[in-house]
Amino acid sequence: MSTILGKDERIIKEATFTANLILFWLKANYTLTNKRVTGHTPNTLLGLIPLGKAQIAQPLKTIASVASSTKFSFLRLIIGVVFFVIGFSIMNSSIFGGGNTVDFGGCQYP
Repeated sequence: MSTILGKDERIIKEATFTANLILFWLKANYTLTNKRVTGHTPNTLLGLIPLGKAQIAQPLKTIASVASSTKFSFLRLIIGVVFFVIGFSIMNSSIFGGGNTVDFGGCQYP
């Protein structure tokens, strides 16, 4: 990312990272200078289709605080475990799992 610097402005740090773990090829780029934070994050349509980017330019003097959080959803974990168990039970009863056999003229084929 090329940042146009102002008078007496210098780049302190540049960072590129994945903004979304599922869409790992979409990267967010941020630059910290001695006067501001600039960068862009890709936008998506319906959370899947890449569509443009959101650009920011924030002076350092206006940044009052920074917060970060991680959220864990117990309900989503339970739903995932249920689908995991259902998926394995379906695989166990399928032809690949060995549950069903087919009879062709007296010979059984798994």
